Amino acid sequence: MKHKISFMSFAVILALIIPACKAKIQDEHGHSHSDEAAAMGESGEHHEEHTTSVSLTQKQSESIGLRLGGLEHKILNSGLKANGFLKVPNQNKATITSIYGGIVKNILVMPGSRVSAGQTVAQILYPPLIPMQEEFLSLSPKIELASAELERQVELSNEQAGAFKNKQNAEANLKNLMIRRASLEQQINQMGIRADQLAIDHLVTILDIKSPISGWVGKVFVNIGSSVDASTPIAEVMDNRSLHLDLFVYEKDLHEVRQDQLIDFVLTNQPGKSYTAQVFSIGNTFENENKAIAVHAVVKGNKQGLIDGMNVTALISLKNATVPALPDEAFVNQDGVDFVFVQKVAGAEVHDEHHHEEGDIAHQNEHHEDGHQQDPGEDGHEHKAEEKTARNGAEVLFEKIPIKKGVSDLGYTEVTLLKEVPLNARFVTKGAFFLLAKMSNAGEAHAH
Repeated sequence: MKHKISFMSFAVILALIIPACKAKIQDEHGHSHSDEAAAMGESGEHHEEHTTSVSLTQKQSESIGLRLGGLEHKILNSGLKANGFLKVPNQNKATITSIYGGIVKNILVMPGSRVSAGQTVAQILYPPLIPMQEEFLSLSPKIELASAELERQVELSNEQAGAFKNKQNAEANLKNLMIRRASLEQQINQMGIRADQLAIDHLVTILDIKSPISGWVGKVFVNIGSSVDASTPIAEVMDNRSLHLDLFVYEKDLHEVRQDQLIDFVLTNQPGKSYTAQVFSIGNTFENENKAIAVHAVVKGNKQGLIDGMNVTALISLKNATVPALPDEAFVNQDGVDFVFVQKVAGAEVHDEHHHEEGDIAHQNEHHEDGHQQDPGEDGHEHKAEEKTARNGAEVLFEKIPIKKGVSDLGYTEVTLLKEVPLNARFVTKGAFFLLAKMSNAGEAHAH
């Protein structure tokens, strides 16, 4: 009986203890889960806060060929599309030849060389040059003698002591000598030699072949030792600063074209960069069997990289309407939304960093007052370190901006920004895909 009472007492005590322990365990587990949820919430909030930004070091930017550019204004609608090519006008081209035949001794330029008008591009040996100078120099004393003889015959004729015929012969001889000297002087000057500077001890043996215009050497046609004459081209020079477009417009579209219209064009094989031209002349004859008429336009602005003969694709503006646009490579798409990346302004970053620092310090003081110590490895400190590194120039920070795309043409797409940016904002025009990939990898790392 005594054992039975003891067993019943133990059962009652156990029944009272188990619910209490269970409640305590649930409370501890609930508190723990709440803390984990709070931590995950903070982490999730932290992750959400930083998924719109990504940073690159200078080395990373160079390795992916990152390029920046401003928002451009392009004619991407209300335009007439046309094909054509770049052309240098004939008055801005020169084929360099030698007036006299000879042997090429020196070539002083190569294709792509920049030359000025009057600059020597080659030198030739011209065998008859020495006898020509010799004759020119010998005419001076002969003219002096002929002049003196004429004066003597004039005196004799005045005194009727000499025959009138002798006077006429003296005049004719002097005149012939002076004509010959003038002829030789012109020929020598045309060779680029100063005839008035010739002397017995200063005879020229080599002719300098000079460029008649300023420009760039396109081709060199001769080698050292080549035999040349007046019909042999030595080099070709073009002034690319006078480049213009030859576009071909069909008869049905000709009424849309007028003088002074603006044109946006790209190189057919290099669509990444756009150039501007302006119509200055419209042809009045058909150029080929397709009933196309030539439209001539002068190229505006920077002409670097443009060469005579390059094929182009152009858009002739039918209305004076332009739209903000960026190169096609500037756009990325994530989850069906279009974005571009913009470089964050350094001044704003510093301001934000100071704001975060003050908040972090207040947060630390608050923890100290509560008797808690903050872990120096938390995300807030890591973020501060990253911002400090970016401010010191080791990294550049880029922000992902949502946009709306419009019409596309000539390698550019109309863009409407859905978030306000500074007027002088710099957009990533090449390398946006790599930034998005790095941002996605960083997001996965935070998620894990």
